[in-house]
Amino acid sequence: MLETHVERPKVLFVTPVCPGTESHSGGLQVTLERIKSLAIYADVTIAAIGQAGDTSLTLAIPGVQAIHIAGEVKPRNAKTYIQSLLLGVPISILRNKSREFLALCNRLESSKWDCIYADHWLVWPTVRGFKGSRRILHLHNAEHMLFARAAEKQKMPLKLPVALEANRVAAYLKRACSEADEVHYLSSADQEEVRKIGYLKEGLIFNPNVEIESRRYGRFGGNLLFAGTLSWQPNEEGLVWFIQEVSSILPRTLTLDLLGGQPTPRLQGLTDRNSGCQLHWQGRVPSVKPFYDAASIFIAPLLSGSGIKIKILNALSHGLPVVTTSTGIEGFPREWRDCIQVGDSPEEFAAAIRRLFYDRELWERASSEAQKYVAQNFSGAEFSRWCHALTTRNIV
Repeated sequence: MLETHVERPKVLFVTPVCPGTESHSGGLQVTLERIKSLAIYADVTIAAIGQAGDTSLTLAIPGVQAIHIAGEVKPRNAKTYIQSLLLGVPISILRNKSREFLALCNRLESSKWDCIYADHWLVWPTVRGFKGSRRILHLHNAEHMLFARAAEKQKMPLKLPVALEANRVAAYLKRACSEADEVHYLSSADQEEVRKIGYLKEGLIFNPNVEIESRRYGRFGGNLLFAGTLSWQPNEEGLVWFIQEVSSILPRTLTLDLLGGQPTPRLQGLTDRNSGCQLHWQGRVPSVKPFYDAASIFIAPLLSGSGIKIKILNALSHGLPVVTTSTGIEGFPREWRDCIQVGDSPEEFAAAIRRLFYDRELWERASSEAQKYVAQNFSGAEFSRWCHALTTRNIV
């Protein structure tokens, strides 16, 4: 007699940073979303180099069996860069190549795993050695594009090493994808960029899962809002551009709340004197929700970077209209209607803000469409089906 037997597979989830308490980092939010989805159908063990806050809430997720943390990331400096050149690997890979973490994963390799889920290209050197398990490489974005776009904006002599790093990352990424049994992308735009560097095998695209809030946040005529990790170079670059060039042509009465930790010295040096609107540096906050409620528009002034921007999806899921750039909406399905306004020059960006700030009918329509757009395109249903498929096998 043939019957269907459903057994929970064992998944080793390898990631650079184990998510903990609420984070403004879109990457960590995607990592947590992947863990939650996998843990519904599988027994998940997490291995990470570091952690973001208290990981007890992550460990409390039903299906998460254990969390192992070991090692540390090497500093980003000239010595590390020279070592990376001598060893022939990108500096980002070398920085995350920890002996303690490698030893931890070697110990875990002795257990039987149905699937190894490498949640970032940075951990691939550790995962590639696992034998007898299906190895999944999950790309949060097309990493080489971060360096390629940064190189375009750099001046000599810094332009040359950044361009070289873009080429080194592209070569390593192509090799890692070729070694993986399966590659997962967050958007079709990322897959297309990886195809351009020579990895032509079809991967699987799983848009992030973003939960829709039970009510709409925000208010017409409220503050502008930005939330994100302030040490991330594209965030720093975009905020400097917005404060120095865009806000100067906005009404002085506008207030911009800036949420996020680790501001760079360049950002710390910016004050209201550099801006046309009032800047409120809020730092890390226990919850973003009060700031969503006080806001009318979420801004994402991104000039570089790659991948799906989780900060934009979070704002839309709360009912906030978004003003961003063409870079900001790369990979987004194009049914956003009025809920996303795009401006690539200071004048276009400022005009989009003014439209939403002064036109109540437009703002109400954009706020209403925002949550519908996320619900239609970022439900996580495809990745959930993939996770469920891990459990099904036939036993005679």
